[in-house]
Amino acid sequence: MQYRSRCFIVLASLAISTWHCEAGLISNGGFESGTFAEPGDANFANFGSGFTGTLILPGLGILDAWEISLSPFDPDGSLTFQPPDRFGLEWVSFAGGITGDGERFIDLNRGGDLFQVSQDIATILGRTYRLSYLAETSVNRGNALTEIQIAGNSTTTFEDRTPATPPYRWVKFSHTFVADSFSTRVSFAAKVPGNDPITGAQIDRVSVTEVVPEPTSLAIFGAIGLAGLVARRKRKQQP
Repeated sequence: MQYRSRCFIVLASLAISTWHCEAGLISNGGFESGTFAEPGDANFANFGSGFTGTLILPGLGILDAWEISLSPFDPDGSLTFQPPDRFGLEWVSFAGGITGDGERFIDLNRGGDLFQVSQDIATILGRTYRLSYLAETSVNRGNALTEIQIAGNSTTTFEDRTPATPPYRWVKFSHTFVADSFSTRVSFAAKVPGNDPITGAQIDRVSVTEVVPEPTSLAIFGAIGLAGLVARRKRKQQP
């Protein structure tokens, strides 16, 4: 009897460990992978102060795993403040190491050109997931708006605003949602408050993970089940 009880506890512990080692569902959430422009390329940009980057046009497969489009808040490009040859989502590298994660991040607002990035992920119907990401504001002005859409059979929308006062750098936002489809689209779109051509959201370290019970909760459930099993066996052993 004692041997079986120990086996039950070991198996429960293994289940707890497995549930909490699930990998994130977003690919290239740190925007590290893709075809980064080199100096001299047409879409290479030098922003000064150690910033260099790639200007990505909608539809081009430069940034791995992400689909790029114009923001639904500027579908006709009417907020464009940049010359046509500088048009494009900014995929930025910074030599000073102040990205949110890794070596690169993206800027959803290229001087008034508003963009959206989207990715489809596999989800399980009825399961709860947590979306997390880092946001920062261009040139430390604060107050940038980002709209996040979680779309399956229906669409859930969140709107996050970076702080209007210092420090502006890399604020973490998190949201939970319940999947109503086996495929869910996660989108980040720029919204510029007051059509400000400078204040735009920069995004990094995007992740989506399934929300699972805490280890303590699972341990309690396992203990209750084990207690019930022991009580049942004792009743059977009574004359």
